[in-house]
Amino acid sequence: MEAAKEKLSLLKEGASEQEIEIARSQAAQAEAAYNLTVSSAEAQMDAKEKELEMAKTQLEQAVTAMKQASDQLGKTVIKSPVDGIVYVKSLNEGEMASIGVPVVEILDTSDTRLDVYVAESDIGLVKLHQKAKIFIDSFPGKVFEGEVIEISSRAEFTPKNIQTKKERVNTVFKVTIKIADTSGVIKPGMPADVQIKID
Repeated sequence: MEAAKEKLSLLKEGASEQEIEIARSQAAQAEAAYNLTVSSAEAQMDAKEKELEMAKTQLEQAVTAMKQASDQLGKTVIKSPVDGIVYVKSLNEGEMASIGVPVVEILDTSDTRLDVYVAESDIGLVKLHQKAKIFIDSFPGKVFEGEVIEISSRAEFTPKNIQTKKERVNTVFKVTIKIADTSGVIKPGMPADVQIKID
């Protein structure tokens, strides 16, 4: 475009009318071509900016979809809040779990407790934090240490799993003893005898 303008100014200085018209026409064509190129470049730039915005939107949608998929995947794995041993398994891998229905029961081996039943006549002697010795039938000769951590405030009938009918009709108090170190060897339901150290 600059070359056409220079040619026009040179022609004005001593050129014929026809040469001036040709030069003007060439200058106008050059300016139109320049303007068209600029307009085309601006249009392409606008289109590229729109493409960039669309690509950004698609990226954001893909990231959101990925996070949702990751969250959904995280919900397919059930993790226990405590370390322990699976005690009861209600479902197998691949089966559908329902809301509120236990999938497994975990035995927390770091917190082994034993419920014992103390006769109404003896409950006044039992206090919190008293030491206890536990004798479990499955481990003859081994003594486990424990501590009284809870004493029921309400009497109840002796549980049905007590051996003699005479003992089952008595009222007793439930006393919970925390067993110190079991190394995970004690299983639920193992019968035991307990001696609580009375101060």
